Amino acid sequence: MHYEGELLTQASQIGGLSFLDSLDTDSVLLSCLDQLMNFYRSDYGFIYIDTNVRTKNLTPDVPQTWELVASCIIDKDRLRIVKSSVSSAGVSPSLLSYLNNKDFFYSNSEIPVKIPEPEKTVNSLACFPLKISDVVCAVFCLCNTATELKEEQLVSLRPFLSSAALILQTEKQTSLSNIYPAVFDDRQYCSLLAILNNLFNGVVFVNDDCEITFCNNSALRLLALSHSEAIGKPIKNFITSDSSLIQALVANNRRADDTFFNSDSCAKRSHFPGVLISSFKGDKSVVNVNLIRCVVSERVVRGIVFSDSVDDKIISNDYHSIVQRYQVITNYAPVGLIQLNKDWECIYVNDAWCEYCHLTPDECYGLGWINGINSDDLEGTLNSIRVDLSSKGRYSNKLRLKTPLGRITWVTLDARSLFYEDGSINGVVISVQDITDYLKKERELKDIAETDQLTGLVNRSFFNDRLEVAINGIKRFGAIALLFIDLDKFKQINDTLGHEFGDELLKQVGERLRSCLRRVDTIARIGGDEFTVLMTNISNVQSITTATEKLIDSFSEPFILGQQSVYVTCSIGITVGEDDHTRSKSLLRQADAALYKAKEAGRNQYKFYTPELDKSVNLLIDLRKSLRESPNDDFRVVYQPQVHSVTGNIVGIEALSRWSSPLGEDIHPDMFIRMIEDSGLINEFSEWLFEKVFKDVHQLREQFTEASDIKISVNLSVKQFRNRDLVKYLGKLCVEYAISPACFVLEVTETAFIDDPKLANLTLAQLKELGFSIALDDFGTGYSSLSHLRSMPIKIVKIDKTFVNDVIHDPEDAKIVSSIISLVHTLEMDVIAEGVENIEIKSWMEANNCFVQQGFYYYEPMPLEDICHLLKNRS
Repeated sequence: MHYEGELLTQASQIGGLSFLDSLDTDSVLLSCLDQLMNFYRSDYGFIYIDTNVRTKNLTPDVPQTWELVASCIIDKDRLRIVKSSVSSAGVSPSLLSYLNNKDFFYSNSEIPVKIPEPEKTVNSLACFPLKISDVVCAVFCLCNTATELKEEQLVSLRPFLSSAALILQTEKQTSLSNIYPAVFDDRQYCSLLAILNNLFNGVVFVNDDCEITFCNNSALRLLALSHSEAIGKPIKNFITSDSSLIQALVANNRRADDTFFNSDSCAKRSHFPGVLISSFKGDKSVVNVNLIRCVVSERVVRGIVFSDSVDDKIISNDYHSIVQRYQVITNYAPVGLIQLNKDWECIYVNDAWCEYCHLTPDECYGLGWINGINSDDLEGTLNSIRVDLSSKGRYSNKLRLKTPLGRITWVTLDARSLFYEDGSINGVVISVQDITDYLKKERELKDIAETDQLTGLVNRSFFNDRLEVAINGIKRFGAIALLFIDLDKFKQINDTLGHEFGDELLKQVGERLRSCLRRVDTIARIGGDEFTVLMTNISNVQSITTATEKLIDSFSEPFILGQQSVYVTCSIGITVGEDDHTRSKSLLRQADAALYKAKEAGRNQYKFYTPELDKSVNLLIDLRKSLRESPNDDFRVVYQPQVHSVTGNIVGIEALSRWSSPLGEDIHPDMFIRMIEDSGLINEFSEWLFEKVFKDVHQLREQFTEASDIKISVNLSVKQFRNRDLVKYLGKLCVEYAISPACFVLEVTETAFIDDPKLANLTLAQLKELGFSIALDDFGTGYSSLSHLRSMPIKIVKIDKTFVNDVIHDPEDAKIVSSIISLVHTLEMDVIAEGVENIEIKSWMEANNCFVQQGFYYYEPMPLEDICHLLKNRS
């Protein structure tokens, strides 16, 4: 079976060689039918021809009569003619009228032709007309094609049909004596003219004065003339570069030996290669020229033959193949292509351009191609093309194409100049490529790179860039303000309601921030529940305060998450940059320090940065450095005994951490523990602390067997409950150091129960199951202690020293402590009093049945060596 490329090549060969090989009309039409039936996979086909074609009488005023050339089937991929007959006219007037205006007919219902085989089942019919001078002279009919045919499929078939029509055209006798009455007035000249008009080379005949007496069709196209315009024009008007050619032509016309030539002789030629020809419109072409001189019917004919200067040996079939190959290649190219002449008129356009603009090739020819360019881009684009082509010979840029219905397509347009051999501009070739999807993806990638995908705010990277730009503009535009915003207790919402509600909350926070700030302010989400705001062109501090208070007030309204109303507050740290020596890192550090101060002050408020805050910032930096680089040098563990007040025996020891900053300053535990928790370093610190304690306890047990009855207390941070591996980790340490979990008391504060009761209860229950004892530390300072005493796996309650210190002088505190002791005993728990500083407090506690006490009255916290010495002396 034949493919489309083979079909086009076959069409070229038929069109180019049929005249030279003198094929008869029926054979050529059968060959064409063979190609069509194979290409469209038709199982039955036939051909009708106007009988006027055979009589050479194709004129519009002669009535058309139709006869069947043949009907055929495909048998084993070969065409086989079958016997058939038609009883009446084969082509209906309605089909003929339709084909006069269209290039093909297709139907799977209506059959407007006579089927030569009456018994043949026809499911669909496709008809292809051959036209000469816009008159249908033959019709190919294909039955039962494999697929439904559509009009756009006929684009590649037109060269094929044109070639077939050319065959029929060359067979007819065209009366041209009316066009050239002075030269051709008999049948032999008319036959010669029919031949010349179908040559690819241009042929011009001249008289003795070298004026044109005849131009064939190829020469008329080359010179851009009509038949009537050509007659009488001096040929030298079109030859611009070779005066010797004109002299030779004049000499050729003056030769006297006309009788040397006869109708059988070959013309004598004088060859002039590379002649520059200028058409009537000014277009230039470089061709080879041959002077001819021959005798036909005793009439002397003199003239010129123009042939392609590249290779005048190219014959007609090669030419057709090149043209068709060019059209196929350009139409398959994924870019739009336009060729313009030097007057900016379109002379060729491919299918891709037509698809971009929704214009037909006919609508693009001439100046119609500019209708495909968006009107807003048109003038600037054309001017830029002219300027760049004149100076650089090329132009490239992005612009928009627009269809008649308004669809916009973004393209890159690339233009290149075409030149004559003498260097003058011959025209322009323009290519356009659709980049609409590319630009869309580019914008999407840019949005991804610059935007937080959850909230739609800018992200950390883009915010940092904007901050640098704002700092550089301080001197010109005024001060800037940087705000750090952190949601208070966001983790609790995320853990209790779920991450889906947490994400929705963050979205709504972003919207609320937008509603409170100016459009020129930059709002970013830099991670988790942390937001930043950059305010520029600040005239006074009051404007910052007003905007910040508006932000905090906006959080007083609830956030609607599903069916729930959730109240969330925020803490804000603010710093101001007022000179161009400001550095972005400094501003970020200062805003962070101010935010930390706002949280430390109780949250739901804002704080401005002050130089005093630098101490806290530097302290945090030192803390991180100590923990990660030298924990064993900067951190230490001290131990404070817990004593039975009646016997004086040591019944427990509490492990307490201490930190000396790299500057040698001892920092209070309350301060650095809170900094560790807030900075997210609690897990790293806990690993160091537990490793140290377990190692010390192991050493203590090896030295003093009686120490096995002494419980070792270790504090657990609220943040450690979020570590899913905490239980597993502590169990592993017990195995590693061969110490029973029953030797340890884990102290937790009431805050753990308030922040996340469910998680605290689960973790503590798992620890108790392993054998650890759980103590409630700082009892009395929380808000929900009593409600959790029975629900949590607590064995020991430690009364906070703030109550213990005042039992002697404050009756209210005395009542509270007495009630706590009674409640704990009722619940069958143990009780420990912290902060026993003197004998009066000791005695009061004994009188109220609290016998296990801890405080400076007994011992201050001491290193492990002193504990060992103490136990040794008591043994």
